[in-house]
Parts: sequence; structure tokens; C-alpha cells
Amino acid sequence: MIWRYGFTGFVGLAATTATLLFGPAGSALFALFALLPVVTHFATRKRKPDEREIHLFLKTNNITGALMVLTIMAIYYGSATVINGHRLGDQWHLLTIFSALLWQGGVGLILSRKRS
Repeated sequence: MIWRYGFTGFVGLAATTATLLFGPAGSALFALFALLPVVTHFATRKRKPDEREIHLFLKTNNITGALMVLTIMAIYYGSATVINGHRLGDQWHLLTIFSALLWQGGVGLILSRKRS
């Protein structure tokens, strides 16, 4: 699970940064997320997660959902902000998706390290 959260957080951070810097062209980094099954397959050989991993996954999703509400509000209130010639309000959908990946990866890593 740690590899999964680390990879998800990396893709979220890279895609969010690229979207802020390059606008819609930065969304091409989302294609890296297609490698998630390959990373998780080679990182974990076991097929069935135990109860602890299932609980960790569900808790991570709950916290990510709460943080996404805050992120959507921040994007809404900061929609007039211009970064590198691109308004945040024009990129709201991409930023929401990529910040969800970033939050899930970060929260998952924090909870995984805390429980280990």
C-alpha cells in the first residue's frame, strides 16, 4: 500500500504542478497514472489485503474526501488568481482531479507510516 500511495502522491504533485505551470497542456502527465497497476503489482506480491489495509484504505478515502471539499472551496474562492498566464478558474476540473490524487497519496503515506 505504501508504494501505491507514494506513486499516487507523486503523480498528483507532478500533474498539479504541470497544470499550474503549463495550463491544459500539463494534464498530459495524468497518463502516468496508467502505470499504477504495474507499480502495485511489482511492489506487492500478495493478492488479498488484510483487515488493517482495508481499514487504512477506507480511512484514507474518508480523509481525502474531507480535504477535497476544502480544496474545491479554495479553488472556487481563488478562481480569479492568475499563475503563469492561466486562471485557476479555467483549470478547476483538472486541479480538482490532480489535487485528489495528491491528497490521497499524502494522507495514505502519513497513515501508513503512523500505523507501521
